[in-house]
Formats: sequence, C-alpha cells, structure tokens
Amino acid sequence: MATGVIMWRMCSYSLGSRILALVLIGAVALKGYQLIHTPESLQGDNRWFYIVELEAEISLALALLLGAYSKQIRLVALVAFGTLGSIALAKTWLNHRSCGCFGYLEVKPLHVAVFDLVAYLFLWTSI
Repeated sequence: MATGVIMWRMCSYSLGSRILALVLIGAVALKGYQLIHTPESLQGDNRWFYIVELEAEISLALALLLGAYSKQIRLVALVAFGTLGSIALAKTWLNHRSCGCFGYLEVKPLHVAVFDLVAYLFLWTSI
C-alpha cells in the first residue's frame, strides 16, 4: 500500500512540475515579447533586471521539465512561487489592473496570486 502512495506522489509531481514549467515558459515568452517590443526609453534602468528575471524563470522552467535534482529544484520553486505570489498579492492590494506576469496579456493579480498559492501548496506537499 505504501509503495502505491509513493508511486502516486512521484507521478503527480512529475506531471504537476511539467505543467508549472509550461506555464513559466509561456509567461517568459509573453514577457520577452513585451520586452522586445517596448522602446528602451520607456523601460529605463529596469531592462537588465527584466532580462535577469526572464533568465531565472526560464532556468527554473527547464529544471522543472528535466526533473533532475528534484528535491533541490522543488525548494527553489517554493521560493520562486512564494515570491511571485507575494508580488501578485501586493499588486492586488494596490488595485493594479494587471500583474504584468504575462507581458501585454492582462491578468488580474488576484488570479495569479491564487495560481501561485496552489503551485506553492502543490510543491510543499510533494516534498
């Protein structure tokens, strides 16, 4: 019986981590598109921060897709989704129309905060 539970958790983490990776890749693609098509004069000094942020997100997405070092990657993903969820909650509190998580695509920060919370709980229970 215990072996079945362990196998179920491994399969659910495998599938769930790949879903999270695909969402991250989609977010990176949309933010990258926005970064390319926004004039540098409007971005100011934040351009390099956004580039580093995109690199970190795509690295996490690829690590989740590959499944290597799963315990370490889960901890990094917990920190990442906890941070992203906190930012989305702050933007909800400040009544932003969109969180900017998906580039030009407007998504309410509360919806992103709920998604990040679900992702966080999923990663927490899969440790």
